[in-house]
Amino acid sequence: MVHKGQKSRADSLALTEILREQDEAQTGLKCPPPCPLDLYKKDESLKGRSISPWAYVQRKMPEHFPSTFYEAHCLCEGCILYNDEDELYESHSHNSAPVVQNRVFLKRELCDSSNGDGRRYRLKPVNVNVTVACTCVRPLY
Repeated sequence: MVHKGQKSRADSLALTEILREQDEAQTGLKCPPPCPLDLYKKDESLKGRSISPWAYVQRKMPEHFPSTFYEAHCLCEGCILYNDEDELYESHSHNSAPVVQNRVFLKRELCDSSNGDGRRYRLKPVNVNVTVACTCVRPLY
């Protein structure tokens, strides 16, 4: 049973699939680009100075409010570290992992209309997991 304010598993899977398709359509890539080591020392923002940097990607969910939002996308598989020669490298002894936050969106749903005009809608709260940042973690073994 789905309680008010909760999303069903089907809704959750549908939203996840929409976001995955948008990601592939926006980037045109199915393989991740290389970790941007050259930007690490230049970017002064928190997302760029992190040893697990991220970029924000615009997401769209047309039947929701807000219909557009930004989600963090991890730029490295590993974490950025310095070696003994003080050079940057991507270490795969640790992993970049998304930091996920649950956010409430309002989904527009057509109401059953007695006059049949099909123009009445209601807004239903749905929970969506949104990646807000990335962090460096030890791998699970």
